[in-house]
Amino acid sequence: MNARFGKLLTMIMLITMGTCLTPLAKAENEMTMQQLRQQLDALAQEVSVLRSSQNKTWLDEKRTAEVKSLVKEVLNDADTRASMLENNLTAGYNNGFFLASEDGNFKVRVMGMIEFRYGVQLRKNSGDDNGQHGFEIPAVRYGFKGHIIDPSWQFFIWNGHGTTGGYTPLNAMITKVFNSNWSATVGTQKVPFLREYLVSETKITFPDRTPLANVFSEGYTEGIWINYKKDWLKAALALGDGGSRYVNANSISDAEGLSVSGRAEVLLAGNWKQAGDIEAWLGEDPFLLVGGAVHFEQGEYGDTSDEAQQLSWTVDANLKYKGFSLMGALMGKQLSETTTDTNQMGALVQGGLFLTNDFQVIARYAWGDLDSATEEDLQIVSVGFNKFFKGHALKFTGEVGYSMNPITSGWAKAGWQTDGAGEDGQIMARAELHLLF
Repeated sequence: MNARFGKLLTMIMLITMGTCLTPLAKAENEMTMQQLRQQLDALAQEVSVLRSSQNKTWLDEKRTAEVKSLVKEVLNDADTRASMLENNLTAGYNNGFFLASEDGNFKVRVMGMIEFRYGVQLRKNSGDDNGQHGFEIPAVRYGFKGHIIDPSWQFFIWNGHGTTGGYTPLNAMITKVFNSNWSATVGTQKVPFLREYLVSETKITFPDRTPLANVFSEGYTEGIWINYKKDWLKAALALGDGGSRYVNANSISDAEGLSVSGRAEVLLAGNWKQAGDIEAWLGEDPFLLVGGAVHFEQGEYGDTSDEAQQLSWTVDANLKYKGFSLMGALMGKQLSETTTDTNQMGALVQGGLFLTNDFQVIARYAWGDLDSATEEDLQIVSVGFNKFFKGHALKFTGEVGYSMNPITSGWAKAGWQTDGAGEDGQIMARAELHLLF
């Protein structure tokens, strides 16, 4: 670069000196001067290019430094925010969206469920064909679960809306965990009785439970539960207001009934996590659970002169082995009233088989006797399938059910409707998309 500038300076001096020559000398050197000017122009252009290149390199270096500084600031800011998050709050998704404190003493999980269904019902009423079909949203649920102060103080709230849009109160519970074996719960939850009903609605195999669950489950109640758990045994003892009872605020007289319920389950194979549903997922360990429960209730129907006593019992078993599941249950209810005693019975058999990792065929049979001259025995056969996109979180279920006896008023539940006198053969088909988060 310095050599080129030296050459340029020499040419400029020669040109300057040329202006002092005599006319004869100028003429003699005219060609030489023209060549020098051409070379000068070429060198000037080259210098301009070199300066532009030097400026561009300087700008690139400056821009690189600025970008590096900006990246460093962004990374420092991200580290600061991550540090603040770790020191104060954690959030994410783990079987549900959650927020938790760094020390783990406070945690809340947000939950919800939406079901969208299309149904077809074919039956005869008073000798006329009566077919119905249409779309519905059978259940919308939302709730929270978690712990406060420390993991031993737990809470669970689960409510929602049904087909008609009416509010559906379900769980509202506070649980104190004393140790790995013992805990106590107060609030509103299911009576610890029938396994078909105790399996969460978020994980049932068919679009709905059988009418047996409505008659024998005892539903929800308000009360106190004492819970015991070991590796192979679970037991619960509950003291409540009675089956399917909710008490309005400041209206204790609304529930003058009193109930005591006890249920025990013995785990013969597998683990307790598998007891959360009926499905035998491929690749899952063999599972065998045997359970039983008793429920006694002293209630009131209308006034103090018509008190009723109820004693209910059930035994059940659930087997899972290499994609095949089988669940069976027997149940009974004895009602003793002032003028009438009844002895009701029911039985359920339900099975499923995974043909692939995410496709399952299902079937079940339900039988029931209400011990009434005006009520026909329940006999329903159902078959269907489940397509699982993400376990129970997202699945599509199809079902066809057939009633071999007329559906009378006592069994007109879980989607089944009352048949006309002497009319049987009711058919119900349902297709449902189930979303849980």
